[in-house]
Amino acid sequence: MAQHLQAVLGLSPLAAGLALVPASVAMIAAILAAPALAQRFGIGRVMSAGLVVAALGAFIVAQVGTGELTPLLAGYSVSILGLGLPSGLVPGLILRVAPSHQAGSASALQETAGEFGMAAGVAIFGSIAASSYRDRLTASTTDAVPDRALDSISGAISAAESLSPSAAHDMVQAAQAAYAGGFTTAALVAAATFAALALLAATQVPRGADVVIQQQPDTPEARSSDVPARGKGADER
Repeated sequence: MAQHLQAVLGLSPLAAGLALVPASVAMIAAILAAPALAQRFGIGRVMSAGLVVAALGAFIVAQVGTGELTPLLAGYSVSILGLGLPSGLVPGLILRVAPSHQAGSASALQETAGEFGMAAGVAIFGSIAASSYRDRLTASTTDAVPDRALDSISGAISAAESLSPSAAHDMVQAAQAAYAGGFTTAALVAAATFAALALLAATQVPRGADVVIQQQPDTPEARSSDVPARGKGADER
């Protein structure tokens, strides 16, 4: 989003950062409100509702037109707000399932899975946007497009500096249109993904206000059940 605000809409880095502050505030508010909402409506319902809101926000981003700053930021903020609800509930849900003597391991696993999920999301949606950008930029002109222009919109802007004024203008315009199209495609895919996850949360996560999750008892016998496995691993090493 920050790159889009700078490369397509022409905002400075500072202005782009400030424009994204409301989305960050919305996510913080959603994370803080999520436990209270889950206590009243149930974990499954709140997680599913948050993902539906995230899907709606991503769909708004894809539909409002990437050249319109206010609707674009509004849709993005709505999507981030929705993602804040499951983000505020998943850690607690994982810790409730894990035995108390394995809480540290469960927390570490949750952190690792969260980081992996964010990295995978950036890689997947970024690849979709980049692929769409290259296809659209190639189709927008009959002239040969420099390789660095196909790599990214910043590469296209850099490549345009070596062209004549009219050719440079055409290059930048084509790159911005292609990038906006790729951004829209990625937003639509994100909306579909969030909607699918909302359905999964609605059907697989407990929905009642009083969620009872089967938890392995924290007894000396349960704790001792891990000792042989650890000892065996040490002996093998």
